[in-house]
Amino acid sequence: MKLRSIALAVLLVGAGVTAPVAAGDDGRPLADAGLDQTATVGSTVYLDGGGSLDPDGEIVAYNWSIETPSGATITPSDPTSATTRFTPDEVGRYYVTLTVTGDDGKRHSDTLYVDVDRAPELQTPTATPSETTTPSSEPTSTTHGDGDGTTASANQPPNGAIRGPSSVASGASVTYTIDAADPDGEIVDRWWLPTALSASPAAQGELRSRTRSLTVDGTPGTSAEVSAIVVDDDGATSTLSKTVELRNTLPSASIEGDSTAVVNSTKTYRLVASDPDGQITSVSLASDDGSVEAVEPMPWRGPTSSGEWPRSFRFTEIPADDGTVTLEATVRDEHGGVTQVEKVVTVIESTDPQETIDPAAQHAPQILTLEASFIDSPGGINSRQLLFNATAIDNDSDRLVFDWRIGDVAMLRNTAAGDPAHANISYSLEDMQFEGGTTEVTLTVTDQNGQQQRLTKTFEINREDPHGGNIGRGSQVQISRKHGRTIYASYQVNKIHAGEKIFVSFGDGHSETYTLGSTDSYQFKHKYSSAGRYALSVSPTWTSDSATTPLNISKQTYTVWQYDRNVTEVLRTEAAERPSDNWERDGIARIDRDQIGTKTTKTRAIEGRAVMSPGQEWTRVGTTITYHTEKRTKRSTTYPGGDWKLEEQNIDEKQVFAGWEYTTVPQRGILGADWEYVEAVPKAVERTETERSAGRPSGSGWTRGERVGQTQTSYDTRWVDYRFHADADWQYLGADRYISGYGKTTTCVEYIKLYQTRHCVEKETSYHPEYDYRYEYRVPEYDPVYEWVRTVEETEWEYRYRSATHTTEAVHKYTKEVRVGTEYVQWERPVFEKTTIYRWEDTQYTWQETRAFSKPSGEVRNVTKVVKQCGTESANQEPSICSEES
Repeated sequence: MKLRSIALAVLLVGAGVTAPVAAGDDGRPLADAGLDQTATVGSTVYLDGGGSLDPDGEIVAYNWSIETPSGATITPSDPTSATTRFTPDEVGRYYVTLTVTGDDGKRHSDTLYVDVDRAPELQTPTATPSETTTPSSEPTSTTHGDGDGTTASANQPPNGAIRGPSSVASGASVTYTIDAADPDGEIVDRWWLPTALSASPAAQGELRSRTRSLTVDGTPGTSAEVSAIVVDDDGATSTLSKTVELRNTLPSASIEGDSTAVVNSTKTYRLVASDPDGQITSVSLASDDGSVEAVEPMPWRGPTSSGEWPRSFRFTEIPADDGTVTLEATVRDEHGGVTQVEKVVTVIESTDPQETIDPAAQHAPQILTLEASFIDSPGGINSRQLLFNATAIDNDSDRLVFDWRIGDVAMLRNTAAGDPAHANISYSLEDMQFEGGTTEVTLTVTDQNGQQQRLTKTFEINREDPHGGNIGRGSQVQISRKHGRTIYASYQVNKIHAGEKIFVSFGDGHSETYTLGSTDSYQFKHKYSSAGRYALSVSPTWTSDSATTPLNISKQTYTVWQYDRNVTEVLRTEAAERPSDNWERDGIARIDRDQIGTKTTKTRAIEGRAVMSPGQEWTRVGTTITYHTEKRTKRSTTYPGGDWKLEEQNIDEKQVFAGWEYTTVPQRGILGADWEYVEAVPKAVERTETERSAGRPSGSGWTRGERVGQTQTSYDTRWVDYRFHADADWQYLGADRYISGYGKTTTCVEYIKLYQTRHCVEKETSYHPEYDYRYEYRVPEYDPVYEWVRTVEETEWEYRYRSATHTTEAVHKYTKEVRVGTEYVQWERPVFEKTTIYRWEDTQYTWQETRAFSKPSGEVRNVTKVVKQCGTESANQEPSICSEES
């Protein structure tokens, strides 16, 4: 039976009814794909997700996905309906996943198994005379418990796999599941073997269970095996194994310190970092802005798992552009992991505390990390998904919006809170387009003040597919770049072929043999002696398949750009207004402020504590309570009690819930919309099975009945004297002549004649053989066929529904007056008149004739492009790439 992933945390019991509530408080719906099934190839499998529910809303979307035994993904006839069907076309286990979406957008998935076998072939117990049955050269004979010797097929051992993540981080909690079946019986026992993935031994009960949960304890960059043994009902065993790679967890880091500094002041900032699965091997905290200088070195004292490192900086001037400087920290761990974080500091000119209010409110969020990894889950569509993780901080916002642009195919959004804020989002590989096995991700983080920061990274998607090849790779041979007549190429391989050889033919008569190492790709290069079109071919020794890619080696050319470049002279000044029309604004130099008054406000309070603060710039100056009288109205079927007064009777009628009416039906969906589905109810049913065979059928509980026929088992050879003595089912092989006796002939060789009568005086006797025939036949031998009977107990399902019953009661109107006091906190803040002093630039342009080998950028004019071949000019007038042709 399928193990359901739905957890029931609370049972609400009322009027004899038990209703499930989803575990936790995340409000996710409960997906129910139904029970596991068995089927045959070509039959129709019906799927029913109608048992899914949303405890705090309703289901608004269904999505079915099916993974075949060969690893392909198919869809049923109606993938977005609560009920659907599909027809399996191959033998094995199908993984059917249902994902439901609630009206609040939250999702939940459930997976069922469909085990598919071939339809049984009809067998005739007795062979006809025209049929020829060749007995097995090595029959397997078994003797059943009742003592009759019968011939049965050999037992097939169990098979299966271990489901769970293939890549884990040290310290993570993971669960692995034994997914096994027996082709000709059932699994009766299983146990887990010790694994280097965890240092803690498992409990005895967990070693015999179908699932095993453990905490990963290993060295990143290594691998370990998770193994288990399964036993079938005939005693055969199989060992299932799964290789798990241990990946490195990047160190975490943050920079602590003030976000605002006064020009010419010195402040101390502290780098705080830790590594969950190793030691930190190096740290750095610095800034490449010329407006800040470090006044002391980092106090680094060697590797450690965590620590804090202070460093002081002096802010020498107000920076250009936006008036901020960026402190950057880099933390590296012993396994090659690198984490980089930033902190933006606003530099102001005055020491007046009021001048720090607005600049701090203008800080943009900081993106600390952006990483990508694969999601590994037992089957379903989640097994080929990328998980993108990001971390960001913002000093003046408690919630950040994360916008993810994945290549040119997806634009996704989610939000996260916290300090720092962690956000992640997943995307399926089947819907993505790749070029060279990479995808570019642009992350934009926006705070509550509208400030943004953007980060773009390119990720290489190169993961081995369990069915062969690499996910995200188009061709095994990749030409990474060309330099003149020299090409640089790589060949994508699986690490399992480490130590084996590949034969590379470059197409120009030259070839080489390379030995592979333990890597995802093998890099090589080759220089061609002349231009032309070639075919680069790679042939591995472990298969007859080869990978070939064409390439063109052309005569080396280069481009000469001739143009006029604008040479500029920049004049700078500071002022609140534009000095003249030629001047352009270039950032803020400083902000001058004068207090011109005070602004007051108030916010709701509870027991003297403010429900919310209007902001950091507001100062609390007291509390006040405002009273007013409210007339309140209540509609009720009974007297509410207290100060409520009856104002009007029988103003309405109300349907009051009285209880539930229950019924059980044999088929779902046959009742009307007033009935609500509750659960499936099992019912045990006995069924009699019969089978005709010479030996006891497989399985238990069979009883032998009367003889109903016979079945041919072997042949014997027999000789007969007359052909008509052979039965109809005998097969004639040939005849043989043999001497059955001898005939005797006596003749007289000498006579005498006496009294006119001849008398023989000497006789001679001769003998001659007499022949007869016998006939050889192939005679079939038969075993008796009996009718076997057994009683099988099966489970049938009925479906329980309930319908609410109501009674009608009169509704009355009640009123009362209540004196209500509302408590407020009083706030005030100074009001400033702000004057922004800008930096201004006046740029003066002159033009200069220039010649270069790269395309010009910036302000240019009269651009001329000339393409030349190498060797047409002197060596000092040509670029370095032409030296390849010499």
